[in-house]
Amino acid sequence: LLPRVPLIQKLFGVPRNDNEEVYMKWGHELRGFRNDEERAKHHLDEQSDLNLWIVSPMELNKTQVVSKKSRYQQIDIWDTMDPKDLPDYEEGIKSGFKPNDPRWKQPGFSQPDRSLFLDGSAQSMSSTEREYHEALVHPGMFAHPGPKNVAIIGGGEGATLREVLKHKTLESVLMIEMDEELVEISREHLKQWSNCSNLVGRAPVCFDDDLAEILYADGRKFFVDRYGPTPTIATNRDFDVIILDALDPEDGETIAEQLYGDKAFVSSLMKSLTENGVLIIQIGAGPKMLDPKEEFGVYKQREVLLNLVEKDADTAAMFVYEESHCGFAEPHAFLAVCKNVECRERWHASSSAINFQITERITDVIAQIPADPALSHYDGTTHIGYQAPPITWEHVYCRREPTPKECEFRGLDLNRQRFDTFSVDNSDVAHFLLKGERRADGYIDTGVYANVGIPKGSYLFADHLSSSFIISDKSIEYLQHNTELAGEGQAKVIEDFLEFVDEYSHASSSAGSDRNYVEIGVTYLIREDVSDFNVDRWIPPDTIPKYSPVFDRHFETYDVFLIASKDIEKGEEIVKPPHLWGED
Repeated sequence: LLPRVPLIQKLFGVPRNDNEEVYMKWGHELRGFRNDEERAKHHLDEQSDLNLWIVSPMELNKTQVVSKKSRYQQIDIWDTMDPKDLPDYEEGIKSGFKPNDPRWKQPGFSQPDRSLFLDGSAQSMSSTEREYHEALVHPGMFAHPGPKNVAIIGGGEGATLREVLKHKTLESVLMIEMDEELVEISREHLKQWSNCSNLVGRAPVCFDDDLAEILYADGRKFFVDRYGPTPTIATNRDFDVIILDALDPEDGETIAEQLYGDKAFVSSLMKSLTENGVLIIQIGAGPKMLDPKEEFGVYKQREVLLNLVEKDADTAAMFVYEESHCGFAEPHAFLAVCKNVECRERWHASSSAINFQITERITDVIAQIPADPALSHYDGTTHIGYQAPPITWEHVYCRREPTPKECEFRGLDLNRQRFDTFSVDNSDVAHFLLKGERRADGYIDTGVYANVGIPKGSYLFADHLSSSFIISDKSIEYLQHNTELAGEGQAKVIEDFLEFVDEYSHASSSAGSDRNYVEIGVTYLIREDVSDFNVDRWIPPDTIPKYSPVFDRHFETYDVFLIASKDIEKGEEIVKPPHLWGED
């Protein structure tokens, strides 16, 4: 019936004059009875995105642009518009609206939203595809110090290729897409997705750029044949970044198992990466707070993938993050996998550092009116939101069996006591006293003593330790270089500062993050003793897992919190063990 809709509108929607535009409200529901397997295969089933978003709702103005069964999948493209929609800023500017133009508040001037569906599953929309593809590509690209050779698996619309081509460091990008018909349809009907015309030095159509190689092949087979356990094709080609832009893990059970449940495929992807390589995977909708363990839910294939990547010997660090502006009903999730733990430093960079890298590494745009920036969504502030996963990931992760050890330390125990205040005299209200004893050489040995009884497990010096300032290894290196340039004794303030940092700082437990915490509260005066100590770290100093949303959300707390390791009597000196924070 769907191909007959234009004919019905033509026969029955007769305009009353030449200037009148006719809209027809209609909805479609698939009749008949089907089992679960048949329903999953039909792109118009009532549970498909295509049906829920486009075909069934009556309130939309909708036009079918493409409906074609390729060799591999059903391809559908639709234009939709809510007749009540008002024009947005970009649409108004393109239509020549001036300030206070009454048409800003009138419907009928909006442009339709074009959507792509594969086998009934929504892939991207013209109104939000930039947010989606920028979130997919750039966090992982900037986690690499300077990607030159990139591979894309999937991405037939061309938008992932477009985002990769925005990087100045790029020397080649190989896009491996199985469905050649999808690429040809995208060229004709999804031109926005592969539009590189505003990028300096790039071809107008991203598919035609000199740096781009389009290979129509099975991406899984390509990597397994060349980098798998028993390779059949010799190659010396490695990649700095690989982007897996295929279907969601919960879509298409058979194909999902091949892509996300194949140990040989995951291993081959990691082996094909260079020393600082990064693997980026879109992993479907983010979890919900009340979801069961993932292996028992609709995202069981995603849990299989996470376990495979986590156990792979070449994996050094993993990050999950979400973007809620992709146009889907739920926030969309992504996974970045690093082969070198030092990528933690770049992943946890400040917003200013990310913005600087964007300025340095993203290609310039051709001046246009209205301006069309190279990046419309991703920047340093956006990246800060990606650095720690939403709390839902923590909850689902902690439903694993056995429960990961760090899940015991997701929040403070409100039943434990907290001791913070200190005094230099005999104040009765302070928890701790500072006492000094002058030595023969004139120096004063200062110690910290309990002024009250402290039960084992109590939280100590939280205010003081949370006041520690963070300094990176690079900042220390630059300051040292400045003192060398000035000459010994010529930059005394900096030299004294560096001496203090060296004496009272400790590295973050997040290896590779390039963070050092410098204690400036009373805690730096606590004496060390190898055996007779009574304070310790809040969380045991075990190795951080490669993948842990708990650590990613709480590592700064783990880096500074202390507890009483045994009952401490009033008047007893507070003593910490050497290498409390894991220093060598």
